[in-house]
Amino acid sequence: MKNTDLSIVKIESPEEKSIICNKILNFLPNWFGVPEAITEYTEQVKPLPLFACKMDDEALGFIVIKQYSIHNAEIIVMGVLQEYHRQEIGKKLLVVCENYCLEVGIQCLTVKTLADTHPSRSYAKTRAFYLAMGFHPQMILTDYWDENNPCLVMIKPLSTQALNVIQMQNEHIEFIHEVKFCDSNKAALHDTDMTLDEWEAVCYKSMKDPDETNFIIRKGIVPVAWLKINGLQNKDMAWISMLVVHEKFQQQDIGSFVVRFVEEFKFLHFGELLFEK
Repeated sequence: MKNTDLSIVKIESPEEKSIICNKILNFLPNWFGVPEAITEYTEQVKPLPLFACKMDDEALGFIVIKQYSIHNAEIIVMGVLQEYHRQEIGKKLLVVCENYCLEVGIQCLTVKTLADTHPSRSYAKTRAFYLAMGFHPQMILTDYWDENNPCLVMIKPLSTQALNVIQMQNEHIEFIHEVKFCDSNKAALHDTDMTLDEWEAVCYKSMKDPDETNFIIRKGIVPVAWLKINGLQNKDMAWISMLVVHEKFQQQDIGSFVVRFVEEFKFLHFGELLFEK
């Protein structure tokens, strides 16, 4: 198959959207093995933007997005017929989708998939695809679907100015040390100096604590702040225990952005989030 044989088109007919979705998902049992879920997707895609990859008028793959705020959208469902995997169809669909998002002012794109705590080899390939396409883990929602299917939320900024949130990784420890112990923030937080090695030990312990989660706030792909939320095992309440913004990015509405993110986080988890006083 030559790439010149393929075309990416935006499907306008609700009926054709449903037909494409239903057909392709039914041929992907390792990813979409629940008939009720396929039926739900088939109805859900009708009013949403759907792009299909076609060859000789036959759909080989598709992607659907839903805009849920002025600057943010989510990939609701995506699929490529298995015999056409590893032929860059998914990449082509995603590039067209991202260009569409930028045209309508969307700055960040998210997707939900199965977390790596599930042994599925098929979804390991899915995560690898999204990572290769520039998505990063944002959070794991253990009860979003059910306890046997932990949900991983991934995010990709489409603009160098787009504020976005990703899950803290080991690679961010040095950045947090720099932010937390710079002169202005150290004075505000009443902190004493700590070496990077000492801070690493603190972070490794913190990242293993099931009662808290740490996030990195980015502008595009540049880290600008550190957010920590505690009390995740409290069914009634959790709280923001730390928000530290790099001194170069203060007074840029990052605090307001974090509050909006926390509101979204609140609806994805139980209880209310309150600023610790």
